[in-house]
Amino acid sequence: MAKTFDQGKEEVANLCRYFATNHQAFLAPGVKEDHVRQWLIDPFFEALGWDVHNKARTAPQYQEVIPEDSLDVEGQQKAPDYTFPAGGGEYSLGAVEFRGHELARRT
Repeated sequence: MAKTFDQGKEEVANLCRYFATNHQAFLAPGVKEDHVRQWLIDPFFEALGWDVHNKARTAPQYQEVIPEDSLDVEGQQKAPDYTFPAGGGEYSLGAVEFRGHELARRT
């Protein structure tokens, strides 16, 4: 069953509260990008309605999100954290860089 807009909005609000409550832990030295992706970023995309972990068991060529894909961009291999395939073979790429030290200076 697809979630409603309000359900997704509430999930995003919960993630914001989770981050606000635990921001010191997220900004601590040694926090791994992969952990932040699991705790915050994957749930964020899921709240927006994307099937990040292919829970629907869609065939690979039809998946909504391809994590850690490998793409040829102008003759060079690129590895975005998330690829969101669009119709007709076009891609929208997403990359996650967690820079807690920069965020800490801004808060």
